[in-house]
Amino acid sequence: MRRIVRYGFRRHLEANMQRRFFLRQTTTGATAAAASPLIGLAAELGKSATPAKALIDTNVSIGDWPFSHESEVTSEVLRERGVVQAWAGSFDALLHPDLDAVNDRLAAVAKEESIFVPFGAVNPKTTGWQQTLDRIVKIHRMRGIRLHSDFHGYTLDDPDFKNLLDAAAERGLIVQIGVGFDPKQQAVPERLKLKPVDLRPLAKIEFSGKNHRIQLAGFFSGKNRSPKLAANLAKAGFHFDTAGLPDETRIAGIPESNLEFGSGAPFTITEPAIEIGPAICSHNAENLMMQV
Repeated sequence: MRRIVRYGFRRHLEANMQRRFFLRQTTTGATAAAASPLIGLAAELGKSATPAKALIDTNVSIGDWPFSHESEVTSEVLRERGVVQAWAGSFDALLHPDLDAVNDRLAAVAKEESIFVPFGAVNPKTTGWQQTLDRIVKIHRMRGIRLHSDFHGYTLDDPDFKNLLDAAAERGLIVQIGVGFDPKQQAVPERLKLKPVDLRPLAKIEFSGKNHRIQLAGFFSGKNRSPKLAANLAKAGFHFDTAGLPDETRIAGIPESNLEFGSGAPFTITEPAIEIGPAICSHNAENLMMQV
């Protein structure tokens, strides 16, 4: 019997997925140049409602959300919605002290379920984080990492964080920075004193020409994310996923080439007010993955 892989919140997810989970799609993408700003993107891409053939979901988390107990959802739900590949981190990475063990389990899930592309977890404030990063590359052959500075207790102007970004770039890894958790909305206990990630230091980082590929996972579902900040980060080369994407007025200055589809599953956010073409559905993620 085929093993079913689960990753929390079935009731919550399925109730919302029918309404908005995979956005409104279009296959009319030829008129949207790779670097054109997303302002007015819906008009540029046309009004076709024909679903794209495939989706690469760059923002999925597997495992149990540690602060509540809900029924589970299977990887089949992703396939039913047209997802052919899901970049997956693990909720276990938020609080578990042994990230090597967390990454081992994540790799095992991805080995059994080919839809998942595992993104390992690293905490630059722990001793031996370099060894954890090497295991991700050499043992599990992962293509990227997902960081949780809010849960791991460091800011984005921390020198250790910058060192991790450089080390990941040297190893050819994509870096996803999880920035979309809302402590109140997602029932995070107050005792953890979790605060929204301050992204302003990112715009000041100098990368010395290294091949940094960084996506801000959940940017649009976070609080206090101004259009000016988004534009500045896009200009600096950062990428974004579509989870929580609101309307065109908040994404002026972000080129289409810097935006990848991401659902934020198992959490679901308000449906964006734009249609998306093949570039955002899958091509941009493919390009990001292939860059070395």
